[in-house]
Amino acid sequence: MSESLSTRFPRLVGLALSLLLVALATGCKPSATRVFEDGQRLVEAERFEEAIEKLNEARTAFEDDPVLWSLMGLALHRTGQLERAETAYHQATTLAERADLPLPDIHVKLAELYIDRGRPSLAIPLLEERLQVDPSAVDSLLLLGVAYRTQLSITTSDADRRELLRKGEDILADGANKA
Repeated sequence: MSESLSTRFPRLVGLALSLLLVALATGCKPSATRVFEDGQRLVEAERFEEAIEKLNEARTAFEDDPVLWSLMGLALHRTGQLERAETAYHQATTLAERADLPLPDIHVKLAELYIDRGRPSLAIPLLEERLQVDPSAVDSLLLLGVAYRTQLSITTSDADRRELLRKGEDILADGANKA
């Protein structure tokens, strides 16, 4: 004899709940790692607004990860949220130093942000330090030339302007030769 819907319904609901629990337990719900990886892929695809959302989701599980903060800084920087980007880059730098992880790109990204914010004098020592570690880092060399040129535009002393101009031209020429 067939069961009526009223007797089968509670068992169907129970079965559906059981399947839902199994699905959640086996990874159908995005894990923090997967969300972090999605955020990273979105940054690489230059879909920065979406990346910020994903990285914010992953942040609670990865709040001590300098890579997450570096990615967040880049996404914020590219969306024009410069103050928040600077905070994220500083967090990445602090965490990398605390963990003794070499993440030289963070300094380059932070230097680029300083230039964008009209503070090239803060970018110059970061880039010079990066070039001491890796003299063949052409991106850092070119960015240093840009930093000197930018500093030149806000410097008022003639002697300082001549010195910055000379340094900037030398660096840009070296970078062009290496590129």
